[in-house]
Amino acid sequence: MLAQASINLLCLPCAGASASMYLRWSRFLPNWVNIVPVELPGRGTRLNETALEDFDALVQSILDDYQGYMQQPFAIFGHSMGALLAYGICQVLAAKNSISKQLALPQILLLSACPSPDKFDPSRFPDTHDRDALIANLRQQGGSAEALFDYPELLDMTLNILAADYRLLQGFQYKKTSPLPLFMQVLSGKSDDISLDNLSTWQQHSAKKIIFHEFIGGHFYIQDQQSLVLKRITQALQNHVPTNNHCLQGHSEIALT
Repeated sequence: MLAQASINLLCLPCAGASASMYLRWSRFLPNWVNIVPVELPGRGTRLNETALEDFDALVQSILDDYQGYMQQPFAIFGHSMGALLAYGICQVLAAKNSISKQLALPQILLLSACPSPDKFDPSRFPDTHDRDALIANLRQQGGSAEALFDYPELLDMTLNILAADYRLLQGFQYKKTSPLPLFMQVLSGKSDDISLDNLSTWQQHSAKKIIFHEFIGGHFYIQDQQSLVLKRITQALQNHVPTNNHCLQGHSEIALT
């Protein structure tokens, strides 16, 4: 098999999570994909920092902290809140790129389990000061090990991060801009409560035709269908990096009309 140029894949976590949700991926992706799990302030290895609760401030913080990985071909994957942050990052990059062509844009933007920003409803999140409501929401979303709920200190830490992230999302305000000049793919779970209508409107935010993929599972289908998800991501990256490799076989994409 012939060698392929490398690409950095910046992976942004969902609300309440840390970069650790992506650590296992490096074991299953080709060696030409350099996984860069993005750690946000206030969690994981940055637990001693204060979580940022302003969307624009967090976007700029990510750009400042991870700009080194954007000096060579890169792509961005974001799940749920991470997808919204990924879109925000690309908005800033595109705006600066229109002034100075020195800033690179990602080869492709991979958006998972997130409605398009114009359909994003900040009011759907629970009261961040209601512990029971946060626990119920955490259970409803899935994705957390059941053992988490048996360890009060660990649960409290998770709830604090989740509450900070939800306050950030509650303060999100959509700002209409020109469609991004980017290739995008939108991934989703069939049983998630995000409607196809709220996913299909991502097309309004790209100047290029978006590809949509649907997987069996709910909001955390990326855990239940990890193998298929990683095959799909690999295929997407292969299409946007110079390669002589044969594409992986994957499941078919769906059309949203």
